[in-house]
Amino acid sequence: MKIHDNVGGYAGAFGCTTSGTSEITMNGGEIYNNTAIYKSTSASSSTAAGAFLLAGSSKDGNTVMTMNGGRIYNNRVENPEATYGAGAIYMYNRASFIMNGGEITGNTGINAAAIMTNGATPSTTTDVNHIDLNGGAIHDNHMTAAGGDIALRLHSDLTLGKEGC
Repeated sequence: MKIHDNVGGYAGAFGCTTSGTSEITMNGGEIYNNTAIYKSTSASSSTAAGAFLLAGSSKDGNTVMTMNGGRIYNNRVENPEATYGAGAIYMYNRASFIMNGGEITGNTGINAAAIMTNGATPSTTTDVNHIDLNGGAIHDNHMTAAGGDIALRLHSDLTLGKEGC
């Protein structure tokens, strides 16, 4: 499976927002050369992502993406007026990303080269965003402003597994 050379507003390849529960599993394939062009000026549900936008609801739903294999590469956020954007994956409001294998490389974001997360305020009905890195590789991604391969903002946690990344 290959998803490539797409241009989108909020997400270059795939956007998943839910008021219920959504699950995405990537076991192989390639997601590459996709571009998000939305003018993101704050970290919110409308922040651009070169490949995947993952967003749950503030009350009832969550979005979970599990990457067991495959490659996410050469995706980008491209708008000279934007101040926020993730090169590969942006997570908002009750979203989780679990990486057990695969590779995220060569993506270009604004303040997160590969993955950016911005979680909702925890309460009895909502939880923080989660990133679990158990295997695979994240490398050689680039950003045009301050940040790193992974940017954690507001109510998010990161767990490195046995292999790390």
